[in-house]
Amino acid sequence: MEFASEDLDRLITIETRPRFWRGKIKKLYEAARSKVGKPLTLAAAERLIEMVKPESTVIITSGFITPVWFPKGETDGPLGGIAILHAIQKGMNGKAVFISEEPFTGVLKAACMSGGIRTFGYDDMKKIPFSVAVQSFPVNEEEAKQEAKRLIEDLNPTAIIATEKCGRNEVGVYHTGYGYDISRTTAKVDYLFDEARKKGILTIGVGDLGNEIGMGSIRDTVRATIPNASKCKCPCGAGIATVTRADIPVVAAVCDWGLYGIAACISGLLEKPDALF
Repeated sequence: MEFASEDLDRLITIETRPRFWRGKIKKLYEAARSKVGKPLTLAAAERLIEMVKPESTVIITSGFITPVWFPKGETDGPLGGIAILHAIQKGMNGKAVFISEEPFTGVLKAACMSGGIRTFGYDDMKKIPFSVAVQSFPVNEEEAKQEAKRLIEDLNPTAIIATEKCGRNEVGVYHTGYGYDISRTTAKVDYLFDEARKKGILTIGVGDLGNEIGMGSIRDTVRATIPNASKCKCPCGAGIATVTRADIPVVAAVCDWGLYGIAACISGLLEKPDALF
C-alpha cells in the first residue's frame, strides 16, 4: 500500500483554497510527513489496524461551530467521520462513539443516517451491528476535564480521532481561521486528548489549517506559514495555532478528504473493499 498511499496523500492535499490561504497546505503536509516518516494516510491506517480489536471502541470527534456564520457547525468533518466509521466497523469489527458540541449532535445523527448507520445510546450500540453512539461534550472547561476522565474510564477507547475539531492555543483560546475567538461555543475536547495521551491511547488529528486538534504537532510550521497563526484578531493576541498534539497529525486540504484517504488505506491493507462506503 505504500505506493497507493503516496497517491492518496497527494489526492487529499490537492489545493482548493481561496487566494488568502493558497499555497499553505503543502508546507503543513511536509512538516507532518517529516514527523511521521511515511505517507500520513498509511501511518494512520496502520496504527488503527494495530490498535482496534473486535468490539473495541474508537472515539471520533468532529464539529466546528462558528456563531453567526455556522451556528449549527461546518459541514466538513461528519462525512469523513462516517467513512472512517465504516472502515472501523466493516474492516475491524470495532465500535465507535461520536463526540461533539450539543448543537452539533443533530448534524452527526443525520450524517449517520445518510451513511446507513443507526444511532443509539452507548449500551445499545455495543449490541447492535453497524450502529454508533452520539454524545455531547461540555464547552465549560471544568466540566470538560471531568467528562474527559469519565469517558476514558467508561469507554476504554483504543483510539481517538479528531477531524476539523478546533483546538486551544497556548493561552487556552479557540479561534476561527480568520482569528476570532469562538471559545464560548467550542467543546473542550483537548482534555480528552490530554487524558488519552497520558494513558498511551492512540490519537489521530486531521486538520486543514492549523487551528484543529492534532496540528499542535506541527505548531512551529503552522505559526510560520498560516495567516493569523501567530497573532489573531481577538484580545488574546496569541494566534490561532493550536498546541494540542496527536500521535499522528494528518494534513489535508479538506478534513473529510483526510479521513477518506485513511479509510481507503484501511480497506487496501485489509483487502476488504466493503470497508469503504
